Amino acid sequence: QAVAAGHTAVKVKVGDGTADDDVARAMAVREAMGPDAALRLDANGAWADAAAAAPVLARLAAANPIYVEQPVPPKDLAGLALLAAGPYKVAADEALGSPAAADQLLRGGVRMLQFGGDPAACRRTAGAGFLQQGD
Repeated sequence: QAVAAGHTAVKVKVGDGTADDDVARAMAVREAMGPDAALRLDANGAWADAAAAAPVLARLAAANPIYVEQPVPPKDLAGLALLAAGPYKVAADEALGSPAAADQLLRGGVRMLQFGGDPAACRRTAGAGFLQQGD
């Protein structure tokens, strides 16, 4: 229905069940939307740390998401950077809580979403080539 209505992007919640559930959901959406749709996955910090997130992200890669948003808790900036340095497409949202956090995430190569968070932190990322609402 979404494709027929002209939608070219969808955001799907992951991390609220088993990894098998997450992968099945992501793959079902990818199949329904087709290969050209922008699939965004949002974990809302579901996995305790990078070590817990990495195997699930590896499996979710089969759905070819443009990113997995906030796979680890917002305060785990090092974990986000560690995942971003690997083969995973990750993005920060809730972690963008201060200008200092924005600086650390920028240095770590983490893509950032600017849907919310500290206004000064959001300004810090403007023009840095990171994602903004609607990307």
